[in-house]
Amino acid sequence: MILTFNPREEFKTVEYIVKPVFHINRIVFSPHDSDWTNQLFGSLLIISIQAFNESGELVAGSQNQLSIGALISPNHSQPVFEVNKRYDFSEISSVQNISQATQWILKLELNNLVINDGQQLDIDFMDTKYIDRRAEDWKSRVHNVIQNITNWLANEDNCEVRVARKQRMEEGLMKSFNVPFKEIDAVDIFKNGKMKLTIRPFGLWIMGANGRIDLTSEKGNFILVDHAEQFEQTQWKLFQKNNRQNWVEFNKESLLNILS
Repeated sequence: MILTFNPREEFKTVEYIVKPVFHINRIVFSPHDSDWTNQLFGSLLIISIQAFNESGELVAGSQNQLSIGALISPNHSQPVFEVNKRYDFSEISSVQNISQATQWILKLELNNLVINDGQQLDIDFMDTKYIDRRAEDWKSRVHNVIQNITNWLANEDNCEVRVARKQRMEEGLMKSFNVPFKEIDAVDIFKNGKMKLTIRPFGLWIMGANGRIDLTSEKGNFILVDHAEQFEQTQWKLFQKNNRQNWVEFNKESLLNILS
């Protein structure tokens, strides 16, 4: 995600309902001249957090700072800085009344840096909201796949889709960014009263795809992966688990082929 400071903007705020984690990947400054080193030299990014209870009373607060100027090195021909720094605000976790916090406000403030017309400063980051949005999107995509399967089999003789126990989604990034677990749909498919196929979500954050669902059948094991970009229209591809080179589009025809 990108948070952009435009001319004469000094701060940005983001609200959360749980204690957030904020990870800055990189900072990119877009100047309109070559004097950007002097402009950034003494600049700071102040990262602060405030926690409030249901009555709107301040429960706790904390502040960190990142020296943008200190990121400049002789190797920088362009103002692009790899930061890779995580802020989890663990220093306020032990505050006596912190459990009463129901709202968290993160504030990013530029200090000693004036952004002029034609300039901007971009902060590339991940945070708790972003990871939660990815997880909710995955939950929705799995639900839609199962809904499609249910619709495809609705008029097929002797086929039945049965709801299975939901799968608990609690992946590493969710834990790292303080995102609560999700419950993801799963189903079993029966034909003539016999179980023919189990459909279980495997995980979202996997190498080379935007999520994977496992299909286990008498014909073998299959994997269904979404090759779409994040939050884009899904592109489901079906592979045999032991043959990752060849794939087919996941549709009614390929599903019935597994069930035949």
